Amino acid sequence: MPKTLLTISVVIGSNESLIIPCLASICQGTKSKFDIYVVSNQSSAEIVNEIKRQFPAVNIVLNSSCKGFAENHNYVMECSDSEYVLILNDDTLLPDGSIDKLTEFMEKNKKIGVVSPKLINPDGSLQPSTYRFPNLITIFLGLSGLRSSIHPTETVLRLVNLVEKSFGLKGKSRLWKHDYTTEVDTFKGACTLVRRKAINEVGLMDEVTLF
Repeated sequence: MPKTLLTISVVIGSNESLIIPCLASICQGTKSKFDIYVVSNQSSAEIVNEIKRQFPAVNIVLNSSCKGFAENHNYVMECSDSEYVLILNDDTLLPDGSIDKLTEFMEKNKKIGVVSPKLINPDGSLQPSTYRFPNLITIFLGLSGLRSSIHPTETVLRLVNLVEKSFGLKGKSRLWKHDYTTEVDTFKGACTLVRRKAINEVGLMDEVTLF
C-alpha cells in the first residue's frame, strides 16, 4: 500500500530562482500529506543550499548531467510509492487549495488516470493548455505559422465554443475558456496529476532523445 497520498516532482529549469516561490506556494497552500522531490539539472550549489535551508523536508536529486523532462520525472515516479504523482513545472505558482482540489477530484473519479488544471498567465489571462491529436489540418496550421497567429480572444473563444458544441467536440482544441471539466486529447505537462494505477498499467513516459 502507498505510504503517502501524493508525491510532487519538480525539476529546476534554466531560471533556477523560480524554484523557491514555487515550493513556497506548494507548502503554504496544501493541506494534504505529500512528499516533494526536486531534481537539480546541475543547478548552482547556492540554490540547492537555499532549498535545504527553507524546505528541509524536500528530497533533492542531484544529476551529474543534464537530463530531459521525461527521464527526470520518471526517476521520481520510480522512487515514490504514493497513490498520485504531481508533475509540476518550476515556473508555476499554485493558488491555495489547488493541489487538494486535484487530489479530491481524482479520489471521487476513480476511472480517471490523469488530470490537469486550468492554467493562468501572470497577467490573469488564460494560458491555453489542451490540444488535439495531430491531423492534417493541425499539422498544416503549425507548419504554416497560422496557428501561432490565432489568439484566444473573446470573439475567437465564442466562435470555437459554438462550433465545438454543434459538432460535439468540447475541449478538443486549445481555443476554449477552460471553464468546465471535460475529456481532452492531450494537454501541457506544466501541472499534471497522475494516478499510480495508471503508471503501473501504462508505464513511464517515453524518454525521447533529440539529435
